[in-house]
Amino acid sequence: MVVAAPPHNDLYLDLPCGVEPSTPAGAAMLIAPDGRRMPLSAASYAVLEKILIELQAGRGVQLVVYDRELTTQQAADLLKISRQYLIRLLEAGTIPFTKVGTHRRVQLRDALEYRERRSQERRESMARLTRASQEMGDY
Repeated sequence: MVVAAPPHNDLYLDLPCGVEPSTPAGAAMLIAPDGRRMPLSAASYAVLEKILIELQAGRGVQLVVYDRELTTQQAADLLKISRQYLIRLLEAGTIPFTKVGTHRRVQLRDALEYRERRSQERRESMARLTRASQEMGDY
């Protein structure tokens, strides 16, 4: 989850790309090394800030186009499941896919939607278990 930073005029990141908020109303501005300026929406700033924080911490960052097609191995890796299990999910209609010749392809957005559904189901199950435990006096 990406959280937007508060619009402080004194917030500057000491990085080559020069992301800094501009002074009017705390709006963010991207400043290129050659001085070109590009205003950023709050959402764009939040994404860039998250990326820069990860890079400063020495972690790698990968950007992927949302409409990208994935191979079954790429989708399985993203979902942290085996390729065989992914294929079962595809064949059961749980995740949409297309075929290119004999190869299955999964849209990134469909894989991400499945991942979010799975996470939501897990959270709901945990909440049900917690409520049941509380009702029995075990929690």
